[in-house]
Amino acid sequence: MQAIQWYQKASALGCNYAKQEANKLLVQKQKRENIAKWNREGDLAMTTNSYEVAIGYYQKAAEQGDVYAIEALKNAKEQFAIKQRKDNITKWNEEGDYALASNDYQSAVKLYLQSAELGDADALYKLGQCYMEGKGVEANDSIACAYYEQAGELGHAEAKATLVKYLNGEEIKKYRH
Repeated sequence: MQAIQWYQKASALGCNYAKQEANKLLVQKQKRENIAKWNREGDLAMTTNSYEVAIGYYQKAAEQGDVYAIEALKNAKEQFAIKQRKDNITKWNEEGDYALASNDYQSAVKLYLQSAELGDADALYKLGQCYMEGKGVEANDSIACAYYEQAGELGHAEAKATLVKYLNGEEIKKYRH
């Protein structure tokens, strides 16, 4: 800061070199202030899970070569992708549940498959139910058990219990027509 003041004083006395150096320092100072502001705004957006907003701020600072912003941008993009994945799973499962309740079994299966492809245990369990009960697909115990097993491996307790019942020979095909 003192250097800027000295250059400005020399510039006022007619020194062109001092004027140029003062301007360079002022530009650098403004750049640092902008980077700090963008990083603060990005950090604030991250605390409210506003990942798209954070990405915008970090992108600006990263374009200026700021190392913190480059790492923060990477993290914000990862968090945004995770949020999108979760949002999609929630949406597809809710739509699948609605389709199932509306007896639109084929649509339910398609929606659950989308969530299952992203590794959602609830969707895998519901696909197991559809295959066990022959809703929207041809009944197939082997496929149903495979879905129950996958859901169980992801920690879905009801899927584990259903699979155990099936393997122990208990009647779980109560919904078959």
